[in-house]
Amino acid sequence: MEPVNVASVHAAMDEIIAQNAFTSTGGDLVEKKSARLVESIVEDIELG
Repeated sequence: MEPVNVASVHAAMDEIIAQNAFTSTGGDLVEKKSARLVESIVEDIELG
């Protein structure tokens, strides 16, 4: 896995907030709370 570019994450989140890209029953998004990277590995298993 490549290292995360923190500045790019901040910039993307700022753009999402500026563009009001998501709707919510709680109102508009107005600030960044957190970010995380989740990695998932899938491996097929032969059963026969």
